[in-house]
Amino acid sequence: MEIVLASGHVVAFHADTVVDTSPATDQVIVFSQTVFNHGDGYNNATGVFTAPASGVYMFTVNICTHQGKYFYFAFVKTGESEIVKGGMGDNDSHLCQFNF
Repeated sequence: MEIVLASGHVVAFHADTVVDTSPATDQVIVFSQTVFNHGDGYNNATGVFTAPASGVYMFTVNICTHQGKYFYFAFVKTGESEIVKGGMGDNDSHLCQFNF
């Protein structure tokens, strides 16, 4: 997916391969492999996306947990509270969820 802003900027990224699969509380999850990074907004060393232009952005993520494991997450805008937060997990099966 690409977002073309009125200013002509194309902003889109796709990243995968989580560096630390057992993150601590409040740790940023870093996806180290950048498939593409139009607009250079995603930093695969820090896991931080910095909007290169003003506009509305949409993020899609696929999160999977193992049986008996739980995962809590939040998307946070710097200097503000969480934009989206939630959790998932199941004692009986392996779960994957999309589009938070």
